Amino acid sequence: AQRWSRLCPTARFQFGFQERDGTAEATSLLHGILRHAVSAPRSIAVAVLDVAKAFDSVNHGTLLRAAEANGAPPLLLRLLASSYSRTTTFILGTEVRCQRGVRQGDPLSPLLFNCALSEAINYSDRQLGFDLAGTTVDSIAYADDLVLFAESPLRLQQRLDGLANGLSLAGMVLNSAKCASFYVQALGKEKSACLHPCEVSIGGSVLRSLGPLDTFKYLGVPFSYRGKVTVGHRPILAGMLDELSRAPLKPQQRVSLLKRHLLPSILHELILGAVHRNTLKRLDTQVRQSVRRWLRLPSDTPAAFLHAPVNDGGLGVPCLAVLVPFAKRRRLDSVLASKEPAVRAAATVPSALSGVRLAAQPVRLGHSVLASKEDARVYWKSALYSSADGRPLAAFAKSACASYWLSSPVRVFPWLYLRGIQLRAGVLSTKSRRNRRTGSTDILCRGQCGQPETLFHILQCCQLTHQARVWRHNQVMKLLASKLVKRGHEVLVEPHIPEGQTYRKPDIVLCAESGITVVDIAVAGEDLMETVYAGKIRHYSTVEVQDNLRRILGRPVGFPIAHEPAIFSSRGALHPRSEARLRLLGLSTLDLSDLCLTVVRGSLKAYDVYMRGAGGRVSG
Repeated sequence: AQRWSRLCPTARFQFGFQERDGTAEATSLLHGILRHAVSAPRSIAVAVLDVAKAFDSVNHGTLLRAAEANGAPPLLLRLLASSYSRTTTFILGTEVRCQRGVRQGDPLSPLLFNCALSEAINYSDRQLGFDLAGTTVDSIAYADDLVLFAESPLRLQQRLDGLANGLSLAGMVLNSAKCASFYVQALGKEKSACLHPCEVSIGGSVLRSLGPLDTFKYLGVPFSYRGKVTVGHRPILAGMLDELSRAPLKPQQRVSLLKRHLLPSILHELILGAVHRNTLKRLDTQVRQSVRRWLRLPSDTPAAFLHAPVNDGGLGVPCLAVLVPFAKRRRLDSVLASKEPAVRAAATVPSALSGVRLAAQPVRLGHSVLASKEDARVYWKSALYSSADGRPLAAFAKSACASYWLSSPVRVFPWLYLRGIQLRAGVLSTKSRRNRRTGSTDILCRGQCGQPETLFHILQCCQLTHQARVWRHNQVMKLLASKLVKRGHEVLVEPHIPEGQTYRKPDIVLCAESGITVVDIAVAGEDLMETVYAGKIRHYSTVEVQDNLRRILGRPVGFPIAHEPAIFSSRGALHPRSEARLRLLGLSTLDLSDLCLTVVRGSLKAYDVYMRGAGGRVSG
């Protein structure tokens, strides 16, 4: 198929199934022609056509004949004839031979269909099109989506009759109920154009004639007789978000549907259609409001937290004000680089240049001018890390597994997903955080610590949460030990190793033929993870501790001992060196994600204990 496609002479204005940006070129050509006809002015009659079940109804004989006419070699023709002659199906136990339709999934089918449709279009007089920059554009086709041009309704009717005849010979027929037409007449003296009724028919059925306020869609892009039209995307998006909000779904399902289905479903129209930059900003505002409501985030949650990539500590919600302009610019570049002169001419007609200028405008976020998507990522990341709540999230950019539960939340309870995101964003209510809005002077810890009540203080320092922090540590230790046992390691939990008059008690010791591995667990503040990591190594690497550990395990002098601390942050990040070492011990990304999520549960438990004012024993 690929070799034949290089030699197959498809119709000049057939944009489907080719190595080009067909949708962008076809819609740009149609927009340029309509804008030029209205502003020049030039008379033009247009028919937007729908071929009923074209792929299912085209004759096999037409496919083979069209393939031969378009240079298919004899060997390929014999292969096609043999393939299509054996096409059968069973209906109620009776074998039926198929005489129509292209084979689904066959890479040759698109080429064969294009050849057959081009043969049918040739039955209409292709000299009766619209002249654009010295090129006669008789039609625009994207597979079976057709637009036919002529200078008047009479000429358009002639072309429709010829096309209907060609399609009937190929076994296809136009669906007049889904077709439309319009006629723009140039008024020479007034140097303007007006829309006239266009009474043309197909097989005796009169096509719907578009009025001044009517629109039609071509390749998913809305048009009127004047070209691309601006659609009220805000109420459309509001309706979609409201429907998603009312659906009986878990919060992680709503966010997943938003990122993977809802927003992508409107991107095509936003990118190829007419939309203003301010509209995109308002759409982003609607999306952020819905996400904050679904996840129960306060209104002052940084926008950077919502839009920053998940691996950088954010939620990864697409930002339309960035995504759409870059995509528009990329698609415009492909149009301006088209091999078809008419496409390039249509994109640069004076009346269509406003869209080109809009696409060429620089993309701005705040006071920054962005040159690429990577610049946008850097912007969101720096904005997040420079915010008061988001500064600790810099640790997540170094921890590949810490965000796995957020990007794949199937195994996460809804309550844990909601509160885990609130912890990750740093928006859990504290006196210090409320003080930003109220200016209150009372910001001291309610546990009489004499320290400001911050999230870090609650999760790492306060005497009220000491038992909860111990519970958090023990839960992580038990889970890690169980996972290492499943990987076949010989595990000792909290062995007592003498040192002078006291002893050291590492959390986990692994015994193997090749060496001993000491794994001690700690949950630290994001800024202290590196310091704690180095301190753990120093703590257990003294000569006396290592000699006594070898003696306890019955290993000879000089037997290798490795120290691999597992250092987590209170928000669920994992030190990069700890992550690398744990992977070497056989733990998967899912295993490491479970450990990070256990830390999150423990931190939430500590926060709840603090808010209840109880410093007693925490139950599992």
